[in-house]
Amino acid sequence: MKLPKPLIYGVFVAALILLIGCTVFHDRSIGDRNQITVLADPSVWQSISAPLSRIFEREVQTPQPEKIYYLEQADYAKLAEISRRPNILVVAPLKSAEPVSVFLSNALSAQVADGVFRGDYYVFEKTDLWARDQQVLFLTAPDINSLFHQIISHPSELY
Repeated sequence: MKLPKPLIYGVFVAALILLIGCTVFHDRSIGDRNQITVLADPSVWQSISAPLSRIFEREVQTPQPEKIYYLEQADYAKLAEISRRPNILVVAPLKSAEPVSVFLSNALSAQVADGVFRGDYYVFEKTDLWARDQQVLFLTAPDINSLFHQIISHPSELY
């Protein structure tokens, strides 16, 4: 039995619409690829900016030395503004009432949060979270002292 062409075309178009409708398309990330935007509350940034700078702002020896990456701090109020940037680093302790900490705590499942409190995890990577060609790295620990210790103890896990 031969199927009528309109039926074949109809099924093909319906399948195509279903496929396109179920796919999430993000806009492309925009901004300087050598810049890492650090989403951190001001008190956290003050504590961790120096070790993060040592890790990410290394210099490449050229006729005029250049940094591989530049760090820029942003607070939670600017999340919508920075969400399309290509390199984002979200840094917050879980035991805090600060906005970035609350945001990160809400984003983690209970199992993952328990793992953070046990010291099993502290770095999470997500690709294309809010935009295409985007890299988002989450750094967390139970408190700011643990977070600082994780950053200085495990720089190779970050870069």
